[in-house]
Amino acid sequence: MVSDFPVKNDDSGLDVLYLHVPKFSAYYKPFDEYMTVSYISVGLFALADLTNSAGFPSRIVHLGVEWICDNNFSIIDYVARTRPKVLAVPIFWHPQSYDAMSVIRAVKAKFPEIFIVTGGFTASYFADEIMRDFPEIDAVVRGHGEASITELVRRVVAAASSGDGIGGLDLSSIPNLLWRRKFRRRQTQDITVAIAPPENAVPAAPEIVVNPENYFATSEDLDRLNYTNLSLLSNYLTYVCSFRINVAYSKRLTRADNLRLTRVRSYNIPVAVGRGCPTECKLCSGRNATQKKMNGSGCVVMCSPEKVYEQIVELKKYGYEEVIICFDPYPDKPDYFIKIFRMLRENNVKIDMLFESWGLPTAEFIREFAATFPGRNSVIAISAESGSDAVRKKIRGYHFTNEKLLATLDLMEESRVSFLVFFTVGNPCEKYSDLEETEKLIKQIMASYKFGIPTSCPIQIEPGSAIFEEPDKYGVEKIFSCFKDYVEFHGRPDSCIYTNLGYNVREYFPEGTPGNTPVERIAEFSARISALRCEKFCFLHPDPEFAREFCEKLRKKYEDAGFGSFDTFVRGSFV
Repeated sequence: MVSDFPVKNDDSGLDVLYLHVPKFSAYYKPFDEYMTVSYISVGLFALADLTNSAGFPSRIVHLGVEWICDNNFSIIDYVARTRPKVLAVPIFWHPQSYDAMSVIRAVKAKFPEIFIVTGGFTASYFADEIMRDFPEIDAVVRGHGEASITELVRRVVAAASSGDGIGGLDLSSIPNLLWRRKFRRRQTQDITVAIAPPENAVPAAPEIVVNPENYFATSEDLDRLNYTNLSLLSNYLTYVCSFRINVAYSKRLTRADNLRLTRVRSYNIPVAVGRGCPTECKLCSGRNATQKKMNGSGCVVMCSPEKVYEQIVELKKYGYEEVIICFDPYPDKPDYFIKIFRMLRENNVKIDMLFESWGLPTAEFIREFAATFPGRNSVIAISAESGSDAVRKKIRGYHFTNEKLLATLDLMEESRVSFLVFFTVGNPCEKYSDLEETEKLIKQIMASYKFGIPTSCPIQIEPGSAIFEEPDKYGVEKIFSCFKDYVEFHGRPDSCIYTNLGYNVREYFPEGTPGNTPVERIAEFSARISALRCEKFCFLHPDPEFAREFCEKLRKKYEDAGFGSFDTFVRGSFV
């Protein structure tokens, strides 16, 4: 299929190519073969704008967008044509790991002179392992990268321009950087010149250098960044018009049919609000303890309300009808967001919003939200996780009871604010018997509210989450211990985020989880949870019977087109 929105970009003379690599291929019955991780992390736009504004021509390429525009797009051909000096491939979400590494290896094998750097949440968490185990990567930016990227690019471009190449680079003064010190020999006529440190020592193997992690962005730093220069993205109009908050993009459907799979009807995009987390949710890798490990600090830094307002105005100019805010570190202190809402109203900026509340929104927040975002696609999302108060208290950073949740839903219903309530099946600290309370609460929400929808979403075990770092404490066994495990897992056909959780809660079922090995038990646990979700907790629709009929219609559509079975699925790749 060909995009209705191809954009011809001038990519000649590139210095930096930023590459967003989705998880290219997985299988799930309602989507058949699908692509996921379609949103670009908002920080990538800021980094690309930094280097481009500094005089180093930069371009962002989204491999999923390029595939939509041209199923035969080749990243190798693109690199051969544009010849960037630096290739930056962030690995923010772990499902990207296999595809990102596949692309990195292919590019490095063909173009060894290109300097390849990664960063982002997952890459930061596993930075030491990545440098040790993946020699194709020349550097990792750990934590906040704004103080690192421009100087890194400056030195690489200078080395390339001088003919010395990347072998003799000294990057020791760049903060938050892990890199390889490797000195090469250059043949000049009949003389071999060693490009080496003053001692003229030439290491037999590259040395991994870990620079001090001494940069952590301030609020003022965040305000100086440009998160909305979408013009740097190749085929950005296709990006704007192809992805909504549905996680999967079916490769068997047209873009129009894909957009019909989600209840969200607006083109939407996340807004940069801040970084950090003050609390601890057991399933989330973004918790405070992990922030400290990755960034050297777990403190919360936020853009000014004026900066967030500015972003929303700019994104509306690109055609976005809805913005997403998924950063709410202090849900009991709504003044920050209320100020933004009032600025939008005062300036008559009309746009929808999907707001993910980390706790329960206050009554004042709900009233201000209703006044600012009356559009039918505006929604407040709340993660309840479980219908059990006791389970929720153990796994959520901000706890609330069912009584308080329902009182908040009453306020939203009275204010005519649409809402989503998310549940997760297969939680740590949860047992099979607790699902009765989850099912009861979902039915109560469905019966009591016109403006609310309950939904159930699975969560694969995330690196840095509490159950990843302390599985025994939470009665969990897992199949991941390092970055390489994630790379290998996401290269498997059965790595679907909806059906393979990557962990087992030992005492979840009364009889335990059968299997002689952790791998067998984890596979069985995932299969049972997947079956339970299909039976009672489908995320496609809160009525499981309706969802099954819908799913069967989709499966028949795929089957008529010659697809429609995991047995015939072969995991594809961008390379």
